[in-house]
Order: sequence, then structure tokens, then C-alpha cells
Amino acid sequence: MKKSWEWTESDIVELIENETPESLTLDYKRSDSLAKDSKKRNEISKDVSAFANSAGAY
Repeated sequence: MKKSWEWTESDIVELIENETPESLTLDYKRSDSLAKDSKKRNEISKDVSAFANSAGAY
């Protein structure tokens, strides 16, 4: 599997179509998670932080 930063839109569509389960390195978000209101921004920031720390800090 490619590294996530190498993914294309078709790679993401394939993950969804194959119903690839969420994991420590994959979490699905709705597009409204990127809304520009402060509540959504805070929530997505927490999610990004959790992913950054999920495998331990380096």
C-alpha cells in the first residue's frame, strides 16, 4: 500500500468502496469536518493531534 501522502483521489475512493475499516492510521471524516467554524476546527485539530500521537511520540 502507498504511503498516505502518496494517495490519489482514486486510492481514497478504493478505500471507501472496499469498506476498509478504520485503524490507528485511517479515520474517515465527513467533508463538513473541514467547515470553517471554530467548533469544527477544534474537533479536527484534536483528531489530527490524536493521530500524531497514536503510535507514540518520536
